Amino acid sequence: APTTRDALLRRRLQGWVDDGEPTLDDWRTLLSEHASDPLEGPCVHADDRGYGTRCSTVVRLPVTGGIAFFHADGRPCVTPYEDLSAEALAAFARPG
Repeated sequence: APTTRDALLRRRLQGWVDDGEPTLDDWRTLLSEHASDPLEGPCVHADDRGYGTRCSTVVRLPVTGGIAFFHADGRPCVTPYEDLSAEALAAFARPG
């Protein structure tokens, strides 16, 4: 059965389909959202249960090629995303 988080994500993603391609800031805003039930938001804070969001990654694969790879090494609500696109491109490059 769909959860509250599923419904939230579906609403946001549908809006993006209607409005055009989301920016990294759009993704960060979405992935940083919290819910009244701490297990139902995209960013989970359930420290009393030893559970929660530990990191966040946004990957974009443009049809024109290349890769955009952003990683927050912590909860996205408090940790900035680092652009690791060059490293990701090198890691996925075909040898020779």
